[in-house]
Amino acid sequence: MDNTAANEVRRQYYRDYANTHRDAIKAAQKRWRKANPDKIREYNARYWNRRAQEVKEGETGGKNNSRST
Repeated sequence: MDNTAANEVRRQYYRDYANTHRDAIKAAQKRWRKANPDKIREYNARYWNRRAQEVKEGETGGKNNSRST
């Protein structure tokens, strides 16, 4: 099996796993978010600072900033 086929099999496995374990995955994510509010705030601040910088660069540098979020 070549690398491309192996990667596709791996991706399919993870898609199937996510579909069959959706509730357990969401519960674990919710527990992590509740236990780490400081990391959530830090992540959100980094994200929005990066988005503001992209908008600023788009206005001054002519960059196409048509990213939908």
